[in-house]
Amino acid sequence: MNSDQIDSKFADHDRWFAEMRELTLANTTAIQETRALADSNARAIQETRALTDSNARAIQETRALTDSNARAIQETRALTDSNARAIQETRALTDSNARALQETKALTDSNARVIQALCELAAEDRQERQAIIARTDEMLFEIRGLQAENRRILDILLNNQNNQNNQNN
Repeated sequence: MNSDQIDSKFADHDRWFAEMRELTLANTTAIQETRALADSNARAIQETRALTDSNARAIQETRALTDSNARAIQETRALTDSNARAIQETRALTDSNARALQETKALTDSNARVIQALCELAAEDRQERQAIIARTDEMLFEIRGLQAENRRILDILLNNQNNQNNQNN
């Protein structure tokens, strides 16, 4: 074997060792991951045991609720019978109320006609009141005009009298 062949063999061995090192590292990592999974599974088993215990308690509670529900169903049947009687009484009252409602509707219609007539009268009164107010405003305007005219005439008369008094003195 020559030196090139020997170097080639060493290179092959080096590659093989490098590959083995990588495989060993990968196996080590896989082992660590497996250990982590085993730990996780152990915790999951503990949680499952706790859930199983919790479910057993829930089943016992469900049995108690079922018994309670059976009693409630019996009470509900009694209430249903009572309600059936109350419904019959309510039907009789409803019929009576229907008749009273018809009478109330007739009275309401009559009242509506009276209210409409009163509204029309109120509208007419409002129009008359507005006309009176408008006329009163016009009269006030005229009175103010007359007051201004009276003041002007009084001023003229006072000025004339003052002028005569001044001439006599």
